[in-house]
Amino acid sequence: MRQTVLIIGKVETPEVRHLMQQLTRHSYRILVLDTSRFGSDSFISYEPERASGWLRVNHEEVAFKQIHSVFWDQFYPFNTNNDQPGIHGNNPHDKYSLLEVLFQQPHIRWFNSVTVMRSHKCKPWQLTLAAQGDLRLPATCIGNHPDRVRLFLNKHPDIIIKPVHGGRFTYRFRKDQDQAPHHTGQASAQAAGQEPATLQQYIGGTNIRSYLIDDYCFCGELQSSYVDFREDSHTRYRPHTLPDELVRQGRALMLRLGMHWGAIDWRLDEQGHYYFLEINPAPRFAHFETISQLPIAATLARCLCAKAGVSF
Repeated sequence: MRQTVLIIGKVETPEVRHLMQQLTRHSYRILVLDTSRFGSDSFISYEPERASGWLRVNHEEVAFKQIHSVFWDQFYPFNTNNDQPGIHGNNPHDKYSLLEVLFQQPHIRWFNSVTVMRSHKCKPWQLTLAAQGDLRLPATCIGNHPDRVRLFLNKHPDIIIKPVHGGRFTYRFRKDQDQAPHHTGQASAQAAGQEPATLQQYIGGTNIRSYLIDDYCFCGELQSSYVDFREDSHTRYRPHTLPDELVRQGRALMLRLGMHWGAIDWRLDEQGHYYFLEINPAPRFAHFETISQLPIAATLARCLCAKAGVSF
């Protein structure tokens, strides 16, 4: 029985393309489930009394029991082009419920699971677990409590402001310097407790990113004059070796979060201290792999095709 590696995402994204190229070197069938198309060119059937399910994607059908592993790149919202959801089955709650049957299959090796993806939406708790694992964090205040936010701003006049949930870019706010009007207005709103935000003490230094895949660690320095290197199209890569103790602590955090793989962003200050910023269970890696030439996609492909309990 030929086993399948399922990718949740879109074929046209760089990460999915890179991974598919590497997966073709293995004997597994590759299917890509674009959740935005669920109900139009992808379908699920499930029989509870037999605990048997089938997934069809673009006229290819696979039984749940034939799905060896799943790589979660991105879940896309359903297309809703129908004006009569009740008649034509466009109810998003029903679709989520049907997909959930697939997401809960215990025999599948998930990189990463739906539980992990949901927990990533609560970054404050993620930071708590990192601190409990003895990772160093910048001084941080998260919330929309106006008095607490003002106290933090008074104590730390040079800060980074970023969203609680993630997705948008970050910026630096210095209380004693003129700011761009947008930043000043946003910081004032957050200081007044109108908008939830993550406020962190600004740490001078450089950016370190590490990708952890089961027992592997790929790391590099990302040099940029921007506060958020993702905005800098000229970010420069330099090889970097993460200290063994930090690799161990990073893996321990991944294990506690139930992750098989992820990327950790660190800030390395001038004194050589590493500050944990966040861990992402579905990070972008195609550009990093291109500039670093590190075999991230190849390693992911090998781990996705490995038997349970086997590492390369």
